[in-house]
Formats: sequence, structure tokens, C-alpha cells
Amino acid sequence: MLYIDSVYINEPWIKIIGISLILIGVSTHRMGLTHSILGMIIFSVVLSFFSRIYELIYVEFYFFLGFLFHLICDMCTKRGVPLLYPFNNKKYKLPLTFTTGSFVGNFLEGAIIVLSLGYAGYNIQRFF
Repeated sequence: MLYIDSVYINEPWIKIIGISLILIGVSTHRMGLTHSILGMIIFSVVLSFFSRIYELIYVEFYFFLGFLFHLICDMCTKRGVPLLYPFNNKKYKLPLTFTTGSFVGNFLEGAIIVLSLGYAGYNIQRFF
């Protein structure tokens, strides 16, 4: 993908997709850079660069916010997340945890989705 972009297309967003796929490929879920504070900062800064090129307003802020809440939700699982990776591989979790796929876990995930969609639907008129 990166080769095709560099030879034929030369679009920054293709580079983003290619680099993202490489990073996802070398990192397992809830392990490594994709679930760390450093990863959140790096991905937000890279996205900020491209959002300025394409004049996308507030994209990096909402990405950062989504990444942060994703980390917090994954900290509610019994496995936790390595927040300080690559400096420390210790997995951090919140005191109240649940098992992914359990009744409680599915209920909480569903409630968060419904509340988020309701909030977004209520505030969508600001964007138009």
C-alpha cells in the first residue's frame, strides 16, 4: 500500500492507512503501543498533522478523546492495559473490572453506546 502510494498516488491519507496497518499488525490487542499513553500521543500528533493538511476541524481532539475513553474502558477489563509501554509492561486496571463478553460487560458496553449515540444525536445540529 505504501509502495503504491509513493509510485502512483502520493496522497497523505494512503500513508496514514498503510502505517496504521503496519502498527496494528505488529501489536496485539491491549498490548503495546496501541494501548499506551505514548501511543495515544503519537497517533494524535500524526493525525493532527494530516488534519491540518486536509483542513479537518477538531479531528485530532475527538480522536484523542476517543482514544482516551477506549483506554479507560479497556482498564475496566480484568486484563488491563500497559499504559506506560514501552517503558513499563505492567498492565493497569481500575478497581471495578468485568470480563469481556459477560452479561455485565455487555450491558455496560450497550449502555455506553446508547448514551453516546443519544448525546451525539442531540448535539449533531451544531455541525450543520
